[in-house]
Amino acid sequence: MKHIPLKNGFVSVVVASILAVLLLSSVTFLAKKGYESLDKEPSVLGAEDIRVTIDLNTPTMKSDFNVGVTHTQYTVGTGSSTAEVSGRELLKNGLTYANAHVHGWGVGPINETPGQPFNWSTLDARVNLMRMTGSTMVITFCCGPTWMVDPNWTSGTDWTKLEYGILPEHEQDYANLAKEVALRYPDVKYFQVWNEMKGLWNSSTNNWDYQRYTSLYNKIWDTVKAVRPDANIGGPYLKIEGSGGNTDLGLASHWYTNKPITSRNREVIEYWMANKRGADFITIDRNSIDGDENWSDYPEDKRIKLTHWFGDVIRQIKTYSGYKGEPIWMAEDYIWKNADTFQPTNEYQAAALASMLYHEMTGGGAVSLRWGPMKSGSLNKENLFTDTRVSGGGQALPAYAVYKYFHDYFGPNTQLFQATSSFPDVEVVSSASKTLLINKTPSPLNLLINNVVPVSLAAYEVKLMDTPTSAPTASPDTTAPTVSLVSPQEGAVVSGVVAVSAEASDNTGVIKVEFYVDGSLSNTDTAAPYSFSWDTSASTDGAHTLGARAHDSSNNSTAAIPVSVSTLNTVSDTTPTTTPVATITITNPTDGSVVKRSSSIKIDTTVSDYSTIAKTEFLVNAVIKCTDTSYPYSCTWKVPGRKNEMYRLVVKLYDSAGNTVMSTPVTVTAK
Repeated sequence: MKHIPLKNGFVSVVVASILAVLLLSSVTFLAKKGYESLDKEPSVLGAEDIRVTIDLNTPTMKSDFNVGVTHTQYTVGTGSSTAEVSGRELLKNGLTYANAHVHGWGVGPINETPGQPFNWSTLDARVNLMRMTGSTMVITFCCGPTWMVDPNWTSGTDWTKLEYGILPEHEQDYANLAKEVALRYPDVKYFQVWNEMKGLWNSSTNNWDYQRYTSLYNKIWDTVKAVRPDANIGGPYLKIEGSGGNTDLGLASHWYTNKPITSRNREVIEYWMANKRGADFITIDRNSIDGDENWSDYPEDKRIKLTHWFGDVIRQIKTYSGYKGEPIWMAEDYIWKNADTFQPTNEYQAAALASMLYHEMTGGGAVSLRWGPMKSGSLNKENLFTDTRVSGGGQALPAYAVYKYFHDYFGPNTQLFQATSSFPDVEVVSSASKTLLINKTPSPLNLLINNVVPVSLAAYEVKLMDTPTSAPTASPDTTAPTVSLVSPQEGAVVSGVVAVSAEASDNTGVIKVEFYVDGSLSNTDTAAPYSFSWDTSASTDGAHTLGARAHDSSNNSTAAIPVSVSTLNTVSDTTPTTTPVATITITNPTDGSVVKRSSSIKIDTTVSDYSTIAKTEFLVNAVIKCTDTSYPYSCTWKVPGRKNEMYRLVVKLYDSAGNTVMSTPVTVTAK
């Protein structure tokens, strides 16, 4: 996050109360004493209810999840005003962890001049705040005094250089500063090393300087552990890049991560894992989309579909060979980072953050820290409570209720049970006592839990309710089987006795598959593999249609897509004549060339024989961008805006006989 030059002005918040609502013993935060309600007027239940199934006989995992905050430039203070007292109570009652940086974001400079006494006043105030809220305290070793980051330093603090990296010659100086911090605050048990690799970009490798980071990390590890062996130290605090938009939303023209971690991010993490002195936890951060993406392509309804990537990132890190079982933290996580041009509603932010936390928890995450819990200014940037510097401030925002839900009901060692939804945009998590329902759509929805309990959700509503004790009951089976003809294939020429086979499946089981020839039932098979022998000599030579229909025990049935074949039992000369397949070559751009990002370029081709060509498809990174059916064959492609990205261009040619051929690939780089 960006830093605002240090100013005074701590802030505060007002306590709010939790009311129990009657509907199904559900618990929601209402608009009383500062709470903005997450509940809406219930919609009328209809016939097409979304099915939610909760099975308390099927445990899935135990939560290891905590929520917390990172205090930034403006946050609740340590004063005695009503707003400050109640604000601290909100943090005390709704979140477990609290984090502060040693330099910047409201703190410092501690060690402005080498050799001079340390000034602990601002960091002392932050640590005292975290003590007053009863938080499990975290300190982030970032950033550094100007004399450690600027080789031309003469005196004082230059806040414009806050995000500069520690110079190699001052790494031990910074480790010594970290040691003094750890000794001054023995009740702080957790320490994060640096923040988002700030100041460590290596333009020559187009990646973070992970060797330099690991060198600093190891010096801090050795120096702090020597005096505080109980300290828990973690890194690499890397910002995981990419959006996942290609996979989830069909935005194939945009830069994305579908692994979900990019190769250069993985290179950073795996080097650090292999070369670090040790780690008590792993810490990363992530935004729902990358900063280089076109935000206009990600309105609310699309952005909220990307929340699963937060859990996927955690899962992937756990597969790395260097992973040794360390807890994984989200030091920062955002849906609408720096929402300066578009302001999502409070309700939307609560739903999106609830979904994000749900995926982090079920992905096996340990901690999620909300950056900047207090709203400052006119916009709510995923904050938890209102600005205590203004009259009437300190009111909890809807997102606070979401964090408190996870804190109160889904914290560490909570047993979770199997909970599923028939609609992917309704997410559900259940413990033995509480169930959390998340509506990720802008529409009211009707749910039916275990085929017994009706529940309504307003648009973007997050609802906490008592977990129904009724076991799931069976609903009428309305799912039809699936069936497809496997052999012979469409257009085949057959003779003699031919095996006609089909594949069929059903949620409750297939009881029979019927086979048809020209619409007439020819055979029935009651066991897989489903097939029958067709004597084609009993049919006239020529075209025939084969069909199949699968049945289940609930009287549901499905017909396969018919297959047309030809029988030929009279021998004749059928030696085919062949037409050579044309070839196609990309002439512009050339292989290895550089293209301008965010520009439109024309992909030109040359063909060996255009008279036989039916159409051409132009693919970029295996995604079709254009189709052209007339000579000369070309495509105008809009190059994405991501810098230094490589793209593979290929043209697929179809001729009139149905043959296909691919051009030689051309690789270009966007600059």
